[in-house]
Amino acid sequence: MGAPRLLTECGWSDLGCGPGRRHAALGGGMFEGTMERCRQCVRTGRYVVTLHAVDEMEADGFNVLDLESGILRGSILEVRRDRETHERKCRVRGVTTYGRLIEQIVRLRFGGTLVIITVYEP
Repeated sequence: MGAPRLLTECGWSDLGCGPGRRHAALGGGMFEGTMERCRQCVRTGRYVVTLHAVDEMEADGFNVLDLESGILRGSILEVRRDRETHERKCRVRGVTTYGRLIEQIVRLRFGGTLVIITVYEP
């Protein structure tokens, strides 16, 4: 029997959620399958970084290894659906190779490629 998962109340109307709807909190298993697919994309090199993410990465002093480490050692904090494209985007928080916190907004393409949309230090 596994450890109990913490639940947190959700107020995201754009995901069909509202007051009273509860989800697994950070570190819970709710998004673990999605997170594992993100990690697999990084392990196999099936990811792309947008030009915006490259600019933000350079501005914050991150490199490609930091992006990879952030995904490999990270967790999904939240998932949102884009209002225009209706694509699901994930906010992932992880740790860089030097122990800095890093957050990335990512999405999984239908064909199995991870797109890193933006990156920043929380």
